[in-house]
Amino acid sequence: MPSIRNKIRVSFYLFAATIAILSAASYSDLRYLQWRIESGISVYDFIDTVEESRRHEKNLFLYRLPRERDYALNSVKKAVQILSQDYEAFVALTDVSTTQQLQRSLELYAQQIQDYAPVVGRQRQQQQIRELGKVLITTVQGLRQAERQSLAISVSRSQWWLVIATTLITMLGIGAAHLISRAVVQPMSRLGAQLSHIVSNHLSPIIPSSADHEIVSMCEAMNHMQSELEEQNRQLLQSEKLASLGTLVSGVAHELNNPLSNISSSSQILMEDIQQGRNTDPMEWLQQIDDETQRAQRIVSTLLSFSREQHFVKQWTPLLPLVNDTLLLIGHEYHSRIEMDIATNVTLNVDRQRLQQVFVNLISNAIDAADEQVTIQIRARRIDRGEFQSPEQVVYGRRVCPLKDNKMILIEIEDNGSGISAEILPRIFDPFFTTKEVGHGSGLGLYVSEEIIEMHQGCIGVSSQLSKGTHFYIGLPIDEESDNADE
Repeated sequence: MPSIRNKIRVSFYLFAATIAILSAASYSDLRYLQWRIESGISVYDFIDTVEESRRHEKNLFLYRLPRERDYALNSVKKAVQILSQDYEAFVALTDVSTTQQLQRSLELYAQQIQDYAPVVGRQRQQQQIRELGKVLITTVQGLRQAERQSLAISVSRSQWWLVIATTLITMLGIGAAHLISRAVVQPMSRLGAQLSHIVSNHLSPIIPSSADHEIVSMCEAMNHMQSELEEQNRQLLQSEKLASLGTLVSGVAHELNNPLSNISSSSQILMEDIQQGRNTDPMEWLQQIDDETQRAQRIVSTLLSFSREQHFVKQWTPLLPLVNDTLLLIGHEYHSRIEMDIATNVTLNVDRQRLQQVFVNLISNAIDAADEQVTIQIRARRIDRGEFQSPEQVVYGRRVCPLKDNKMILIEIEDNGSGISAEILPRIFDPFFTTKEVGHGSGLGLYVSEEIIEMHQGCIGVSSQLSKGTHFYIGLPIDEESDNADE
């Protein structure tokens, strides 16, 4: 399996090897340039020496001083010595035949200077020396020009080599950066985008965006973390559901007691009529017993359905029957305080059990936080695109309602109880935060309710004032299938 570490290592080795090659080439070029400069110095020393010998030659012919011949002869010998020592440099400037010809000309020039005697009547010999000197001067002038051109070419080549080396290093650096970006930055960015759904509680497997070992291992660890998080979230929802069920036991018991009492009374009356031989139609009492039995069965079925642990599954659910079933768990004595305004055709694609848990939490909180005079209003209506106006002072959970510009079902649960203070209101969706006495609440009810609403891609908000009650807003999206069915 490929590895980011190996890719970075290969990129570093390639970069280092390129730097080493370019450094060696640059060093070689600098050595060559140094050699050209040193050769140029020798060539210019040679030229100066030849020109100096020419000056002594002219002084010799003009003043006829023997020492001028010695000076000229020494200069020529020095030029011959320079030529011999840096023969390759001269060959590089001209060619082998020209350099050899120059060497022979210098030896002949030195021989003629040595044979010359500064006396009258040596015009012919002087003429020969002058002509040979002119040839030497012409040759050295060519050498001077060739040296200048060669040095200029060497400097220009060094400049171009510097540009090429810099360009190669830059391109290699960009390539290495691009490779690292493709190997690390881009997969990590895509991984970060995939992880963003965890914030909104949408847990789904993360697909590796790269075949590199590190990315694959990280995705596997993230998927394992998500599975653990999903399991803990499931356990949290179930524990809060059971905790809510514990607080509703007395209400459920009362709800069951009514139909059981009616069944018992009807059975006793029917048995007395039969024993005393009264001419009574038993169907009326049997029908009543059957009705109360179905009522008790519905209460038990609702209780079992609410308490049962199951995975998140959406199904088309009418809202009004769902709320009515929830009220069975709340308790009969509170039904008179609850007013409902829910159309019978309001249907949602939701997880019935979890949405019922939200209603239980909100209605129970309203009952617990209010006195016997409290009334609770439950309303539901369809909000078309752009009609939703978020009330002032609404506190949302972890995200502001994303449905304000879309079609949705707006569910409102409002009470006229004591309300919540402005200091506490922003914290009510925090886990383990509660205003109830110790032992009377876990502080997870509203937190879990928000989790459930976010599972449905909806939002939940609350507005409240002290002594003026509390108003919860739940926005749930309208699926296209449901929208087309309603139209």
